[in-house]
Amino acid sequence: MFKSLYYLILACRPLTLFVATLPVSLAITLVVKDKLFAITPEILPANIIISLNILIVAGLIQIISNLANDYFDFKKGTDQQLTGRRKVLPTKLVHPKFFLIFLLNICFLTVILAIPLVILGGIPIIAIGISAIILAFFYSATKYSLANNYLSELFIFLYFGPLATAGTYYLLTVSLTIPALAIGVCSGLLGIALLEVNNLRDYQTDLNAGRKNLVTKFGIKENLRFLNYLYFTTPFFLLFFGLKWHIWLLIIPAFCYAVYLSYLTRKTPINYKLLFFNTIGLIFLLQVLSIAACILRLN
Repeated sequence: MFKSLYYLILACRPLTLFVATLPVSLAITLVVKDKLFAITPEILPANIIISLNILIVAGLIQIISNLANDYFDFKKGTDQQLTGRRKVLPTKLVHPKFFLIFLLNICFLTVILAIPLVILGGIPIIAIGISAIILAFFYSATKYSLANNYLSELFIFLYFGPLATAGTYYLLTVSLTIPALAIGVCSGLLGIALLEVNNLRDYQTDLNAGRKNLVTKFGIKENLRFLNYLYFTTPFFLLFFGLKWHIWLLIIPAFCYAVYLSYLTRKTPINYKLLFFNTIGLIFLLQVLSIAACILRLN
């Protein structure tokens, strides 16, 4: 039982949760920067609870996407040769029925935890939440899935980018601004970057399976160029936070990390595992620094 639970946690891919929580952290930082995050003793606890709730729900939706992707890939038999991560279902480390029950329970938990956010945000949050869960669940469920129709990059950009930051900003302020959408471009581009690294790693497998994504269409060389563009473009959208000194705490490290990631894409042979972990590293770094910027701004 405990061994199966351990493998289920691995299947959740905990490291990828940072790509889901980054847009929430960036939006909270913008709310603090705009001086709209109430810090009076009466209201501060409520704002903190709302922020934590958004972070948890965002992480759970990412887990749903990871688990559903593995489950439906297993059912279609397209994950037998995948590299770079433990194959929980094909290697029978977890029974498929137990895996599906776990996935459905995560869906149920997500819906329950999202209820307060729906009550607070109304129809816009309902639309974002329901569509996010549906797309996460059916990311690779059918032959018309996003992962097989050149659409995955677009929806990852939207749901890990502008929609996530705008939704978070709206929940905390009941308002919406252009910067709230613009900073989402930063996290959206990094979401695409992580996807591209995975697709580059699985290029030959995806090609053999007939999968349709940008890497199988344009090849490794062109997508490495695209990946570099994503890394170097990301820091510039942080300028929508403004030019205060604590914002440069985000921009300068992000740009330096982008230089390092670009270097990794030029090494031969490319170590995709190292590139994956360092892309996660950039996402995690921005998350930590955004929290630091909030603290500095509040003090």
